[in-house]
Amino acid sequence: MIEMLVALSIFSIIMAVFYTSFSSTNQSVNDLAVKQEMTQKGQRVLDYVSEQLRLAGLFISATPSIQFCSTTNTVNSLMLNPTNSAMLTYTTPETEAIAYLTSERITTNAPSMPYLQTFLSANSGVNQMTANAASSTVTPAYLYPDGGVTTANARAFITLDTLQPNLGTLVYEITNYSGSTLTLKSPLTQNVNQYSNFYSVVLKEISVDANRNLILTRWDNRNAPYTLCSAYSIPLIASHGPNNALGGVDGFVLEFVLSSSGSITQQATLAADGSDIAKVKEVSFWLLLRSDFPASTSFVNKSVYTLGKTNPITIGPFNDNYRRLLLNKSVEVKNVGY
Repeated sequence: MIEMLVALSIFSIIMAVFYTSFSSTNQSVNDLAVKQEMTQKGQRVLDYVSEQLRLAGLFISATPSIQFCSTTNTVNSLMLNPTNSAMLTYTTPETEAIAYLTSERITTNAPSMPYLQTFLSANSGVNQMTANAASSTVTPAYLYPDGGVTTANARAFITLDTLQPNLGTLVYEITNYSGSTLTLKSPLTQNVNQYSNFYSVVLKEISVDANRNLILTRWDNRNAPYTLCSAYSIPLIASHGPNNALGGVDGFVLEFVLSSSGSITQQATLAADGSDIAKVKEVSFWLLLRSDFPASTSFVNKSVYTLGKTNPITIGPFNDNYRRLLLNKSVEVKNVGY
């Protein structure tokens, strides 16, 4: 009996040590899996956001003077327009939004014509252009009001990939698109090559909403007057669960690298009058992700995260059971400072 009790005691001690070791190893494996998952998700989003910002101002120029719907339905001609929007619900919220004008190649559903192009060369001074496809084939219907239901009084802004920024206007407003003829509100200021691609000018914004979703919102200026812009959003990173407590973004901060008179500076904001737009060379952004599920109750997130460089923002400690990952990337912007 004594030998059995001693054996059981030794076995219990061994099992306790083994369980502790197993539990610790299992926790480490789970922590590594959570970190890898957040890293992969965050890297995909970083790459997507980088590509979006890299296209800011594509074929538009630094001072477009375009009447365009903004996030508040007012006229906005800026390509990079950061706005503070403290919309998160934790103690020290810090998120920002960046709005920018860009252009997208216009597609068609015509056979053998995937993109809308100029069919004949258009000369300086004319206000009509012939396209390779009929107006009915354009999809999505960027060039129509009312979602493409009618063609009368169409309003849209277009640009072409063969326009030279130092020779005149890069953005034109279409007043009508009937058959294969596009009528411009203002005459061309330069010649356009045959088979030039048509691009539709759009306004986009990357921001974090009240539920910590990182979203990309797009405005199409396809209606008249301009205050009737249509908009839709797609989530880049979505929160979920009760009260949107799972996953999502806990911080999104931007800074800008400017080049002027041979000097390079980095600053947290841009001038409200748009005078800094043409100087922007890089956009740096910090993204703080929250894990999709809480860790064990033994883990308490006491970390403090620093977002930004010239005007750093500190977030934390959260004192909760969620793991977080801070990512940072800089994107070269080539189109806004011709």
